[in-house]
Parts: sequence; structure tokens; C-alpha cells
Amino acid sequence: YEVAPHIFKLPDSMICVSFDIVQQVKDIYPKATSLHNIHSGIFRDKFLPLNRYNFSLPLKVISVGRLHAMKGFDSLILAIANKNIKDLVHLTIVGDGPEKNSLQKLANELNLKIDFIGRKTKKEVVEYLHKSHLFVSSSIELKKQTEGTPTVIMEAMAAGLPVIATNVGGAKYIMKDKENGFIIESQNHHELTKSLIGFLKNKDLLYKQSRTNVNVSI
Repeated sequence: YEVAPHIFKLPDSMICVSFDIVQQVKDIYPKATSLHNIHSGIFRDKFLPLNRYNFSLPLKVISVGRLHAMKGFDSLILAIANKNIKDLVHLTIVGDGPEKNSLQKLANELNLKIDFIGRKTKKEVVEYLHKSHLFVSSSIELKKQTEGTPTVIMEAMAAGLPVIATNVGGAKYIMKDKENGFIIESQNHHELTKSLIGFLKNKDLLYKQSRTNVNVSI
């Protein structure tokens, strides 16, 4: 915040990767006038799915991201610890970061078997997406930090995965709630559990939203 006036004196125009970041820049430096939003993109063909799907239990849930407090992985872990679904869901977390030890400790305390598989190459991430049924982005808002347009959600959609995402950053601009996934409030593991139960009870919903994401124009 202290250096913002000096930074914003440099460019004549700025491109931000989500409307939320446009607003954040305006909040930090109200004199900024030439701000544009162009969200990130992906090479969609690299993520297109193989022949899908066998929706046998357990429901294979995947989340990808840096193990940082902003990603809200603790809420995801608490959500699948619910006694009604903990034996019906298998969670794989791809990524590394400063929260790894505390997240593993939380999983152990809740007697959950979660695969923390660390950082992977893009090719390996695609392979894990193709082995999964559902993608979850559980990001939260932190002071002075927010999500842009999360490319990992677009990648999961291109791979044919329904998505549960928190209403943080640009997710709400690339998803349609209840059409190709669910948009939920952040830091609410009860709502996340409810969304997971919805998919567990309705495999047709998984298939329908999977096909929507394969065909959607991202």
C-alpha cells in the first residue's frame, strides 16, 4: 500500500486478470483510471478428457494449488471429514507449500487418508485430473490477497470435471452455478460438505456437468 502511488505512476494502462483485481487496484490507488480486465487462458486441447466416465465409489476428488492459507485446504479437509461422507470420498491434493505439515497433521487428527502428492509437472497434473471425478477450489480471501482468474479451474473444466469453487476472485466469471459445478461461500466447510453429498447422491449430475464442461466455451 505504501509503495502503490510510486508503482501506479509508471504505466499508462494496466491489464488485470479478474474484475476483482480491477476493484482491488482502484481501492489501493483511486487515481488509477485506465484499467482493463482480460482473464487468463489455457491451451484447452491439452486437457480434453479421455473416454469418461466410471463413477464408482469412492468419489475421487482432486484439488491443485500451492499449500498456502489463501487456498483454504483446511476447509476442504474438514468438509470430507463429515461422518456421512468420509468413507465415500477420496481426496488427492496436488501441490506443495508452507501449510503442508499443518494440513497433514489435520488430516491425521481427523483419521483421513488423503494423498498429498506434492508438486507435479503439467503433464502429470492432466493425468491426475483424468483419473478424478470432481475438482474443488476452496480458496479464501486474505487481507491484501485475492485470487485472479484461477486457470486451474479452467483446466479442470477442460478435463471434463465438475467443479465446486468458493466465491472468491474470478471463479464466478468462468463458472455457471449449478450448470457446470457449484459456487459456494468461502470458509464454510458445511456448505462444501453439502455440495459433495449432492454429487454422491446423484451420479447423473456428475455426468451431466462433466459433459457440460467438455463442451463449454472457456
